Amino acid sequence: MNPEAWFALAALVLSLLVTVGGIVAMSIRTTWQMADVKAGIIAAITSHATEDTTEFARVRNEIDATARSFGETVHAAREHLRLEIEMLRTQHTALELFCSQNYVRRSGFYEAMKQVNETILQFRNEIREDLKRVEAKVDTKT
Repeated sequence: MNPEAWFALAALVLSLLVTVGGIVAMSIRTTWQMADVKAGIIAAITSHATEDTTEFARVRNEIDATARSFGETVHAAREHLRLEIEMLRTQHTALELFCSQNYVRRSGFYEAMKQVNETILQFRNEIREDLKRVEAKVDTKT
């Protein structure tokens, strides 16, 4: 493989590592937040279990409220994770576009210039041959 292909492959691998790292970090953060909420629920239930056992209705209502709060927290964490993943995808695409538009190897530039020069020389030779052929035709007719 040529150096340009290696560079493109390295840029792709780097961007994939950044994307995967971001997703892993967001999932760890979400798990951590859910663990805090779960610990709060368990603490609330435990504190009520040690209190007067005749207040079951109040405890049940509080558990329901905490469960609703937990569901809202999970929903908010999922939405946040979705937005972070969307942002990472956008940045990944922007990085790929930037790399493809701004990085050209010197050898690739020289190779392209060599091809352009060869094409120009080929056209010049064809024009000279056509000119000689036309001159020969004009000389034979006069």
